[in-house]
Amino acid sequence: ITLVLEQMANDPAHSGWQFMRCLYDQFGYLPLATFEVWRALVQHPRALAMSLFKFEMSAEYLSRIENEFPILWEFFP
Repeated sequence: ITLVLEQMANDPAHSGWQFMRCLYDQFGYLPLATFEVWRALVQHPRALAMSLFKFEMSAEYLSRIENEFPILWEFFP
């Protein structure tokens, strides 16, 4: 997963972003941590930053990331 996240961090057109969006849209009723890919994403700062753009800075997305994972944006590199 880490290798794919590295590719996704460098390529906003990577097909992994479509997968993440579908996962988010289709299984949004489950906690994000249900899926390993979300747990890996929050451990990868560059991919996490790119995800903010790919999810169009959605307030709902930001809120879920903040509430479901230990993210402090103030300390984000």
